Amino acid sequence: MDTDDDEGDNKEKTKLETKKANLKSVFDAEYDQSKDPDSGYLDELKKE
Repeated sequence: MDTDDDEGDNKEKTKLETKKANLKSVFDAEYDQSKDPDSGYLDELKKE
């Protein structure tokens, strides 16, 4: 019975880790997108 409980805990932990990883990748993608226009904008300013 103990092994069953441990297995359940591990599954919950894995789910949480997966959720965190997904959130992080989504955040990173949005962050990269928000940086791109800024860098292009700054380049345009430097040209003028």
